[in-house]
Amino acid sequence: MKLTPFDDLVYNDESLSRASELYPGKIIGFELRLFDADEEPPFVSSFP
Repeated sequence: MKLTPFDDLVYNDESLSRASELYPGKIIGFELRLFDADEEPPFVSSFP
């Protein structure tokens, strides 16, 4: 799996997104969202 860190992420326009330059010692934030779709049919209401 690859992860690309972004300073600005525009999900529907890649040209407006800006990938972050990483270097040793740089402090970054990290968020991970996992969807649970156990219901039939799979149901995801929205992001919190």
